Amino acid sequence: MPAAVRLPLDGAFPGETTLTAVALGDIAWAALPGEPATALGLRIKSQARRTFRHAFVAGVSNDYVGYLVTAADHGRPSYVTCGSVYDARTGDDLTERAVELLRELHAAGRGR
Repeated sequence: MPAAVRLPLDGAFPGETTLTAVALGDIAWAALPGEPATALGLRIKSQARRTFRHAFVAGVSNDYVGYLVTAADHGRPSYVTCGSVYDARTGDDLTERAVELLRELHAAGRGR
């Protein structure tokens, strides 16, 4: 994109955010602070369903950091990737952390 068309977004989006995971019995939710690409949501659900019977992903929850895309898709021009304002790994990193949180919840639930 030509420099004349670029907008300075420093400070427009948060530098820190909250990622939430909740489990109730055999049901789990991961709440992401942006709009995840389908591949990211499916990855969370797939991993969560290894330990929970039902898994859900909620986007645009508790904060808004824009579109979350995979690192592989980050450089491909599209409406969604153009709306992804963080670095290429952000979507994958938040997805991995959501999966870790769900695993931690499952492990904590077994310890009761």
